[in-house]
Order: sequence, then structure tokens, then C-alpha cells
Amino acid sequence: MEQYIDKFVISSKGKRKDKGYIGCLSIFWIIWTPATAVVTYGAFTEFHIFLIIWLIFGYTGVVLIPLCLLGINKPQVLLFNGDHLIIKGTGWPFGKAIHVGKDEIAALTLEYYDGPDTEDTESVWSLNLFLKRTDLKKRIMLAQFLHSEEKAELFYQIKDFLEGHGFNFETKKNYGIP
Repeated sequence: MEQYIDKFVISSKGKRKDKGYIGCLSIFWIIWTPATAVVTYGAFTEFHIFLIIWLIFGYTGVVLIPLCLLGINKPQVLLFNGDHLIIKGTGWPFGKAIHVGKDEIAALTLEYYDGPDTEDTESVWSLNLFLKRTDLKKRIMLAQFLHSEEKAELFYQIKDFLEGHGFNFETKKNYGIP
């Protein structure tokens, strides 16, 4: 077992959740699952390549959305190991440890989608660690299901934890959150 010097636990038990996000994801799944069943019937009665391809995405959503929702109360742990950070409990299927060097963190962000032509203040707030990598693990989402105010508190706590251990990175926080 790997030794660590300090740890920071992100636990959502007993904290407010983003009910809008969880509700939308649940309703989407409730609609998506019967739609996938209808397309399955259509794929077997009338063979169309489009329906067969759609089923790949259909059944992926049917399985992955409930698995995602199972992670609502799953803790994430940031372990400091002297020269790097180990992040556990993030990603699929309930998180393999991600090792991040001191010079690999580009930014800690608390933001919502704000495209070039929109000021969308109703999107889900996202707490992220952005890495200076070119692989698929460039963005690590933290506390995905927590309420935005809970994420704002965590933003500062994680910032202090990382800076206290010598990590250098940018911070970005959109307006609207204290």
C-alpha cells in the first residue's frame, strides 16, 4: 500500500446535493430507457443499420446513467505523497487512482458552461482540476453531485490543501458563487 503524508476527503454524505442535476439525469434515463426498448423492437422487426448503431449508444446510456447515479455519495480522496497527488474515487468505474505530479496541475476551476454567445447561469456548476496532459485525463471532475454552494466551499478548501503542499496552478471561479 502506498504511503501518503496528508489526505483530503471530499465526502458528499450529509451535504446538499444538486437536485436539479440529479433530477434531470434521472428523468432523462426514465425517457431514454423506453426509447431504447422501442428502437430495439424496431431494429429486430426492420433491419436498418441506423437502428443497430443507435442501440450501441442507447444501451450504453441505459447502463451508465444508473451507474453514474450510484456515485452520488461516493467519496473522493486526494492523497499527498510528498512529490505528487493521488486522486481516488474519480472516474469509471468507481475510480482507479490518478497520479498527478506537482507541475502537472494547470488549474482548479469552479465554473458553469458559458459559451461565446451565452450567459447560461442555469448550467450545472462544475468543480474541476485541469491537468497539463494531452491524454483523455486532462479534466478531473470533483464533487460532481454537490450543490453549487457546497462546491464553492470545497473550491477554497482544495485550493488551500494543494497550495499548502506546494502545488502551483491557476484558479478560475465564475461570478455568481460566493
